[in-house]
Amino acid sequence: MSFKHPKEEQHACEILWAREKYAVLARSQRTYLRVRNRLKDKAHPDYVAVQNMIETAKAAPPNPKDAVNAATHVWGYFKHAATAAEHRTFFDTLHDFKAGSCDESVLRGHLYRLLSRYPNTYLQESTYFDDVRQPSRDE
Repeated sequence: MSFKHPKEEQHACEILWAREKYAVLARSQRTYLRVRNRLKDKAHPDYVAVQNMIETAKAAPPNPKDAVNAATHVWGYFKHAATAAEHRTFFDTLHDFKAGSCDESVLRGHLYRLLSRYPNTYLQESTYFDDVRQPSRDE
């Protein structure tokens, strides 16, 4: 990508980050913090550097601690709207994941069902749910 102005590049970085941040956080909190700090330098944006950090993090092996952190952040979008039963199910699933009795896709799947029930455009556009989304009939 080529950009005519640093503001244009910064905007592109912010759009990319909005889509990718929870997927990155689920793999590497360290990279999440590095990208976030990189985006604070609005005078010298670097889309390629941000994109490379994101791709490296997403290719990294799963990190259960970071997956819990990301799931808990995403849960924050639903915690006030969710029913008592949905609260219990989330925390039971989180406990099961931490104990190793379910994999991360079960945890993300539960959050994705909450997203279906309590729509949020920001999360719907996130790549965090890519592995649990149901393909549309058009795909």
